[in-house]
Amino acid sequence: MLLTVLKYGFVAWVIIALVRVFLGHSWATHWVAFKKFVFIWVVSTSPVFCAALLGRSHGGEVNSEFDSTVYHAFSLGEQFVYAATFTAPLMYLFFEAVVIAVNAPGPDKLEHIRQRLRGIGSLLLPTLILLVVTVLSFAAARNAEFQETFLFIFLGPQSLMIYILSLGIWYAAVLADTPPNMDFAELTRRQTKQFADQFKDRLRREAQDG
Repeated sequence: MLLTVLKYGFVAWVIIALVRVFLGHSWATHWVAFKKFVFIWVVSTSPVFCAALLGRSHGGEVNSEFDSTVYHAFSLGEQFVYAATFTAPLMYLFFEAVVIAVNAPGPDKLEHIRQRLRGIGSLLLPTLILLVVTVLSFAAARNAEFQETFLFIFLGPQSLMIYILSLGIWYAAVLADTPPNMDFAELTRRQTKQFADQFKDRLRREAQDG
């Protein structure tokens, strides 16, 4: 009973923190961050889909058989490894914010940290907890002696939930690292135009000097 209450309490805590982060950014920023997030997720998860595609068919219904193959390829250990990996970008943002604050002039160090984190400060503690849980769970999944512990028996079936929460935390990190209202195509066009204008001005000055 206690473990169940702790589980749902932790999930609610993370979801509330994520929603607050998501609502603090514009749709334009979300769109840029989402494209980056999906691209990296597809590339990083491609070994799992490759393993499923190269699996042998047993003559059953194709869709259900492929779903089952993906599920088995994405085993408990892999889910915990991915979950730990997905929390790393947010942890790095905190580290980077602290370094920037330490090197910044003036006494207001916390303000520098707040500006760099862009609203994800509330995710620090749950991310640390999730990281510790995933590390312990992966170690237990790889060691038969620990698979009889209460920790593994409880956390084993929660691996997919932990994976999904870590995805949300990772997306929050990508979002915080995306400049507001950033459009890569527009930025490229602007930089190209600026370079062309500077080049024209240089040619004009050289022609006048000549």
